[in-house]
Order: sequence, then C-alpha cells, then structure tokens
Amino acid sequence: MRATGRSACPAVFVQHAAIEYVCFDAVRSDCIGRLLSGVECVLHCAARTHVMKTAGLETQSIYNPVNVDFTVALASQAAACGVKRFVFLSTIKVNGESSEPGQPFRAVDTPHPSDPYAVSKLAAEQGLFKLAHETSLEVVMIRAPIVYGPGVKGNFRSLIKLVKMGWPLPLGQVRNLRSLIGLSNLTDLMICCMTAPAAKNSVIMASDGRDISTSELLLLLAAACQVKLRLFHVPACILFACARLLGKATVADRLLGSLQIDLEETQQRLGWHPPYSVETQILQCIQSDWADIKE
Repeated sequence: MRATGRSACPAVFVQHAAIEYVCFDAVRSDCIGRLLSGVECVLHCAARTHVMKTAGLETQSIYNPVNVDFTVALASQAAACGVKRFVFLSTIKVNGESSEPGQPFRAVDTPHPSDPYAVSKLAAEQGLFKLAHETSLEVVMIRAPIVYGPGVKGNFRSLIKLVKMGWPLPLGQVRNLRSLIGLSNLTDLMICCMTAPAAKNSVIMASDGRDISTSELLLLLAAACQVKLRLFHVPACILFACARLLGKATVADRLLGSLQIDLEETQQRLGWHPPYSVETQILQCIQSDWADIKE
C-alpha cells in the first residue's frame, strides 16, 4: 500500500511498515508512473478546498488546476498504468447548498453547484466518467457532506469551542436537518467502494444515515465534552436577518438551513451500512489529541 501527502511522512504511517509514503511534491513531479506501478485501486482525496478569508474573491481558476486538471491527469496515468479502479472523494455541494424539506439529495438529481469549488468537483466527476468511457478504468464518485473527526476544523471546530466555553447560544429553536459523516464511517465506505463490484462507474452518496438539527448536534457535543449546554430560543428568521446584517449569511445558512442526503440507494447498491454511531464518532473527535479543542 502506498500513501501520499504534502508534508513529511506522518507519524501514523511510520508505525505501519506495510505503508510506503511518498511526499506529494514528488508525486507531482517525476514519479507518478512509479507510484502507480502494481496498484489496483487509487483513492484520490486531495483537493483545493475553501479558504474562508478569500470567500467572495474565489474564481474557477483557483480550483480547476488541482481539482479538475490534476485529478483527470492522475486518473489518465492510472489507466495507462493498468490501475483497475479510481475512487474520487467529491462533495454533496455538487447537488447544491441546501435541500428542500422532505426531499433529500440523490445521486440521480440534476447537479446544482453554486460556487467555484463545487463546480470544479462536478467538472472532475464529468472528466472521470469520460475517461472511464474511453478506457478500462472503473471510477467511483463519493459525494460526502461535512466530515467530522479527529483534527476537525472549520465550523464544526468552532461549535466545539463554543460548547466548551459554556456560552448561552440562541439556537434552541433551530429545527433544521443536516446529513453529516464521521471520518470512521467515511473511511469504511471508501474501503467498500474500492472493491465492491456494484460501485463501478457510479455516484455514491455518503452520510452517517442519521440527519440531525444544529441544536441536537450541540447537545451531542456537550454530552461528549461533559459540559452543561445552555440554549435559548430565538426564531430562525431573526437569526438569519442578524447574520445577513453582520455579513455572515453563509455561516447562517450552514447552521440554520437543511441539507439531507438519501442514503438508501447506497445501502441497497453496496449492502453498506454506517458501522459507527454519531455519538461514537463525536466522542472520538472530542477525545482526540488532534482536535486540541482546549485552546
């Protein structure tokens, strides 16, 4: 087994002699052929993701070189080296930013990406399907929602910090529903997609199989942190209005809006069911030294 990354070999790989680690810079220069030699399946998770401080200034040219061009080029070389399957970690944002009540996103839905990152992921999917049609390479697209686990960052990490601080939060009346996926469940699904015959040339929807509201998530985080959570009730419409006045409309959409994923097709197609509960994975997230939520 070979793994790649942008930095020196992480300690987690040092402990596993069976894993050969190659620095990402080397992969991009002159050794991709050697890296792919003898490999049956490539799991591609590298991507250019959002940088919040540049929000509103992002353009397609920022994302396409890595998310589209490099992805398709890597898959093309994988096909030339005889790799059988290419598993691509995409995003549910390909479907859209939010789902209507009672209408969870499905793989067959018409894509509605709304920002350059999501557009680049859709373009990568399309390029990979085209390559699969032209070669013997099998491709699998995993559309994942927010991923949480050891080392989590972004809004999820911010919520953990707020819960740990014990501040009263005006989110007790939020009744949205969002699909998430813990790192343990996502890893298990990716391993399944590497070998399952039914995953061939398909879009696989990913989630924990349990949709939760922001207020329920806060309660689960508080239980894992063993702290008392103080929620008070403010109508969502008022929260949305205040967020827009403060220039935080995007954050409000993620905290207050719904984004549900239909996992039934994945379960039927692959015979896969999330092996870990939301509670177990949140506890892993809180207890991990990587999370460093005490700062």
